[in-house]
Amino acid sequence: MKTREISDAIGLSKRTTINWINRLIDKNMVEPTSENRNDPKCMYELRY
Repeated sequence: MKTREISDAIGLSKRTTINWINRLIDKNMVEPTSENRNDPKCMYELRY
C-alpha cells in the first residue's frame, strides 16, 4: 500500500503514518517495494 492509502485507512496524517512505517521497517515488520523510499511509487508490504 502507498503511504497515503495507509494514512487514509487508519485516519492519521501522512507524516505520522510515515513515522510509524519507519518504526516498522526498523523492526523488520514492513519492507518498501523500491530502494528509494522517496519514490512516489514506493509502496510497503508486510514481511512474513
